[in-house]
Amino acid sequence: MGRAHLETLSTERDVDGRPVAYLSFGDLTTFFGIPLSVGAVLWLTGVQAPKPDPLLASISILTGLLFALVVLVFDQVKRERDRPAPEAGNDPLMDAWQLFANVCWAVVASTLLLTVMFTTVLFVDGKLAPWLTALVTTLFLHLMLTLLMVLKRIFFMARRIAGILFVGRR
Repeated sequence: MGRAHLETLSTERDVDGRPVAYLSFGDLTTFFGIPLSVGAVLWLTGVQAPKPDPLLASISILTGLLFALVVLVFDQVKRERDRPAPEAGNDPLMDAWQLFANVCWAVVASTLLLTVMFTTVLFVDGKLAPWLTALVTTLFLHLMLTLLMVLKRIFFMARRIAGILFVGRR
């Protein structure tokens, strides 16, 4: 699942007349470098977050909703598989597959965050240690960036569909 998500963090380049996907340094920096950097700064500066009880309930609900979204996107992948590929432009099956990989990764990230926070609530009284604040912040930022990527993918898929629907209607 992690590999499928990483494969969506790529750009295509034309090599010998055919598209070849390369991992995007910008995407890798955004999704891993920024959360790790923010977490490191919080740890090194000794920031201590309050107990994450209120956030725990929110992340639990979000994780459940993401599971429901996985099922819906899986259904979309099945439907797109049975349709013919377009002659030009983005392949809706590939778009649906990338969306599925990103949503599955969001479930993994939210489940990991939920596990860390639940364990923290059980064993830590008062403020979180700086390293734990850094870990929770890093996981939370990574999850939020992944959800923004999912939103972006859905938006552009809908825009492409709307573009097809509105050709000649203006």
